[in-house]
Amino acid sequence: MASLDELVLKAGDLRNVRLADYISKRSSAFTHGWNIRYTVLSGNFLFVYSTPQDNKPRRVICVDDCTIDKCERFPKKPHAFYLSTPKGKEYYFACENMEICTKWITSIRNAGYTNMYQRTKEAVKFLERCKELVAPFVVALHTANELNNNNKSPSSTTSTLPPALLADQTNVHEDDVNTTKTAMTGADVLQALTELKEAQIVASTTARDQQKQIKSLETENITLQEETDRAKRSAVDVVALRTRVDELTARNSELQVRTDALNRDLALSMQAAAKATRLVAGTTGTNGTNGNTNNKSNEEDLLRARIRELEASHAREREELLAQVRNAQSNNPIAPRTPGLPSNTTMNTITSPPGIAASKPTVANADPAVAYEHEWQPFLTEAQRLERDGNFTDAEQQYEAVLEAKSERCGPESVAVASACRDLGRVLALQRRFDKAELHYNRAVKLCSKLLGENHPNTACALTDLAAVLREQSKFKEAETYAIRAVNSLKISVGADDVSTATALYNLAGLAKRQGKFQAAEESYGEALRIFKDKLGDGQGETADTLYQMGCLYRKRNEINLASTFFQQAADAYSKTYGPNDKRVIEASKRARNMLDKNTSSNGEKKEAVASK
Repeated sequence: MASLDELVLKAGDLRNVRLADYISKRSSAFTHGWNIRYTVLSGNFLFVYSTPQDNKPRRVICVDDCTIDKCERFPKKPHAFYLSTPKGKEYYFACENMEICTKWITSIRNAGYTNMYQRTKEAVKFLERCKELVAPFVVALHTANELNNNNKSPSSTTSTLPPALLADQTNVHEDDVNTTKTAMTGADVLQALTELKEAQIVASTTARDQQKQIKSLETENITLQEETDRAKRSAVDVVALRTRVDELTARNSELQVRTDALNRDLALSMQAAAKATRLVAGTTGTNGTNGNTNNKSNEEDLLRARIRELEASHAREREELLAQVRNAQSNNPIAPRTPGLPSNTTMNTITSPPGIAASKPTVANADPAVAYEHEWQPFLTEAQRLERDGNFTDAEQQYEAVLEAKSERCGPESVAVASACRDLGRVLALQRRFDKAELHYNRAVKLCSKLLGENHPNTACALTDLAAVLREQSKFKEAETYAIRAVNSLKISVGADDVSTATALYNLAGLAKRQGKFQAAEESYGEALRIFKDKLGDGQGETADTLYQMGCLYRKRNEINLASTFFQQAADAYSKTYGPNDKRVIEASKRARNMLDKNTSSNGEKKEAVASK
């Protein structure tokens, strides 16, 4: 059975397509970035592709019971709307104009199962109402047939009414027929027949359209119900699989702890035996020494044999654990793989190149990063948990295991190894072991530059990480070199006016300021501030931080008026972002007042000097 990554679901293969077009989607990785995506509304699912030729969608969203409405929180995207799932997950989209935006909102609302069910009920009520309105004309036709065919049976009269309406003729009582026969004239009958013919045309046309729509809705409803049932079964299987993997991972960690404890016991026992040997050697002479040495050797042999036995047992249990994980994944091929934890930097972590993984590693063109993912995923999950809990030492050991497994399976020069180097460098930097973190980040930079190219966002991310570690070691000149490479890479890969480029310029300006290069720092800060204001606005933390740092820069250059102005602007921006009582507002306002007082004092001294002359 094929795995989920092998399944091919192109945009052109989707059925019941209601709407399909290129629209902007807010990126989940770049908090202020938008990407053009080919979006397809098929049935009650929203499929998001990069291009129509993609083999599988980047994201699939079920629109049942979703909340959808226009969104006004993005000033640069006036024609945006948001989609909120019942679990609280929000997605943001933007269109070129309000007409297209309204069309998407209406189509997605009508695609939900609840909405379709309500529309079906309304269609049934409409047909019943049509039936009631045409009923009087059925009576008139029946009466007209009685008048024109006194010698014929009513059942032999030919009628053009639909079968559903003719059935109501049985409800006409004989008394009503006799009354109508004496009261109606020929003109009345002719008028009634004309009105009846018009009603027949309207009713038959409406009924046919409504019946077609009802059949279409019923067919689509059945299809959607089947898809929902399959999705529910898959969700149950995924939960069971993940629970089993967590249990096996915990068992593996327990075995590792037991092995470490036995290793420590062995080391302590060998130290105690060596100490006893030295003591006996000093009191009994050669014979006693030989006897105790033999005893010590016997004890060491027994301990080593026990360690080897436990290590073999641990290895067997680990193989069984991995076999169970592989069997569980093969029995549930549609279960999604657990994604890795994102990097703590402002950019994306490095991911493996896109591709469809084969079900077996021996198949040609298989992606090793996917085929062997089950081997390092338990270590990666445990490392991420330890890092979140602040246990960086143990997290480091787990990340080292991930790096070793990826190097063995994917090769020492692969994108997967670059990702592992960045993870390991990050946890080392959190322990302030910057020298070792520098080695791993340097390796990640070399691999990304070689495999992905200099002008790739992941390469820029690795360059930024390396520059940060060098800055913490006061290697400002070397850090500035890598920061400049990161800025140039982002200007080409994501654009010169992107928020990520502004962040890299902000970091570069800080390095220039630390080296006393105030002119270069002013230019980088100014360019970053322009992008932040244009993309994010004045009331954002990035804009406020840049204004504050520019105030610090002008204060170092003893430009008091400019420093006071930027400190005050930073205080206003901090107040819009975090509230008027935030400590950053207080600090920036305090510095602005100090600059004003210093300026006043300086002017007073100048006046006194002039007066004394």
